[in-house]
Amino acid sequence: KPIHVAAGQTLLANEMQNVQVQSFIDRLAEIRPDAVVVDRFENNSVASTAADKLSALYIANPELNAVVSFDSYVGIGAASFISDYGIEDDFYGIGIDDGAEVLLCIKNGTLDATIAQQWYEIGKQCVKVAEQVRNGEEVEYNQGIPTIAILPEDVDAHAAEAGISLE
Repeated sequence: KPIHVAAGQTLLANEMQNVQVQSFIDRLAEIRPDAVVVDRFENNSVASTAADKLSALYIANPELNAVVSFDSYVGIGAASFISDYGIEDDFYGIGIDDGAEVLLCIKNGTLDATIAQQWYEIGKQCVKVAEQVRNGEEVEYNQGIPTIAILPEDVDAHAAEAGISLE
């Protein structure tokens, strides 16, 4: 199936998110050279702004069939847009973060998945780096961020394990 995707982030001037988005674009080009990145947009962490921008993009580009979020509220706004247009079966939404609102969007079918950072693992990684520094060892610049992909079948178990209420 063709991929026509938009990437949403907090601010287009956010250099760290620009690195994330560019990494996504580069990897997508490697595995699906036929994929088209229709646009990159910002939402200033406002879900309704993301929904409005996706709606405008969809009207201007009816082939748009996916969004990848680099801001939690892009995913929430995308879920609203997908629901409003009734395109749950034809449009793919990938969120970021594992907050209750994002998990509920996956559970109700308006998002397909989310990528969540593993904060506990990041904390352990910080201790490891601190110990390496203290011992005068070489520390790799790029540490990577531990993440997991949460799919619909994972939502309840993840929420229970993380103590996230979905009520």
